[in-house]
Amino acid sequence: MKTKLLKLCVVVFSTMSATICAQDSDLVDKLSDVWEYYGVKPAGSKMDFQKGRPGMFKVFFQNGTFRNYMFGLPKSIITTKGTYELVNDSVFLERLDKTLLPIYSTSPEKSLTFKFISDNELRIKYDVSQGMRVEEVWFRVNYPENFLEQDNSISKEIPQSDLALFSDPMLLKLNRNVSSESIQKISIPQLRILATELKNKSYKVTHRVAEFEAKLSPEALGKQLVIGNGYSRYEQITGIYLSQGQQVVVAEIPEGKEIKILIPNWERRAPEGIDPSKDPNGWGLKRDVYTLKNGVNLIEIKSGGLVYVDYFSETPQKEPKIKLHFVNGKVNGYFDATKHSNKDWNYLIDNAVYPIIDAVGKHIQIAYPVEDCKKYAYGKGVQLIENYDQLVKRQYEIMGLEKYNRIPKNRILSRVNYNYYMFRDRDGIAYMGTKPGYANGYGC
Repeated sequence: MKTKLLKLCVVVFSTMSATICAQDSDLVDKLSDVWEYYGVKPAGSKMDFQKGRPGMFKVFFQNGTFRNYMFGLPKSIITTKGTYELVNDSVFLERLDKTLLPIYSTSPEKSLTFKFISDNELRIKYDVSQGMRVEEVWFRVNYPENFLEQDNSISKEIPQSDLALFSDPMLLKLNRNVSSESIQKISIPQLRILATELKNKSYKVTHRVAEFEAKLSPEALGKQLVIGNGYSRYEQITGIYLSQGQQVVVAEIPEGKEIKILIPNWERRAPEGIDPSKDPNGWGLKRDVYTLKNGVNLIEIKSGGLVYVDYFSETPQKEPKIKLHFVNGKVNGYFDATKHSNKDWNYLIDNAVYPIIDAVGKHIQIAYPVEDCKKYAYGKGVQLIENYDQLVKRQYEIMGLEKYNRIPKNRILSRVNYNYYMFRDRDGIAYMGTKPGYANGYGC
């Protein structure tokens, strides 16, 4: 066990401390964010920056890609994209996507000189024409990491006649003497099934109904510990799978609070015929986002998947609990090594309704393929998670967090990916999914 744990330490420490390729991980971390354009001036000039048009953004991603956005007319976005490569600590090469080349008369590749004036101010110099060099100033902006992703939550109206049969806001009780004939008149299929099972006393609420507490945001935690922004954004595991199509989610949310649910695509692969390491969509997680309002939400799920609650705050201790009811949601469950046994682990594997299984320990969270867990870690769920926990705990010891009682409650996420051998990004650690033993074979 010690030898295997040592191997696991080597694998995970390498992914947590370095990005892919030969790029400087600290610089990549520092660059990887959303930057807003402020202005420009001739390079070397002592004149003030001439303020540019508002609404221009540059986003650097940790996998070596970038995107430029221009917010023009309402709801319109003009975007260019490509890859960047650090040459040294002050120069990077920017290569435009080949599909955009007909638009440009200049070379698709250009060398840019950059310098951090502060953590939040970036200067970039480059040649715009022969003998003409300019300097731009960009400022880091406090947008959520996924501010450019589409919010799919267009909650549809539910007929009041459908809701009139229920006696409580969470739709967990029927009014007295509700007839089967009345239930059959409910227009929303999910509510009709719910009412039928409530009347028959066969409706199961495990995982479907749960309370969630706010977590310290990864951004705030990163600033507190001065370690970057890499803790899990999927800690609020529901254990619920929502399939594609119309779904009902009931929310008990305080006035003024905005709560989102996330459905990540854990199994995303590069388009057919594309080298996975050159995936034009990058290597990171892609997800669908749905904003919930207080009350009953009728949502059209774009792509089915496991559901996670996005409820983070800089002051989580001041935030109230929220309660959610995923009406008729399919239960995939999740494993907690601090509470459950290997028998529970095996049960989850044998009864999973989705190809990915969620599991947590004190410091770690994993999202691994069910079949690989069955092959490499069947009957060893507790040991697998404990090994990961010990690894993270040792890192905290080295950092001095244990000595000074600063160990965070947040967890590190470990998942598989289908693009590259292994790497770390803002969502945590990613192992190569086509080599499943890398993620869990060493842990048991």
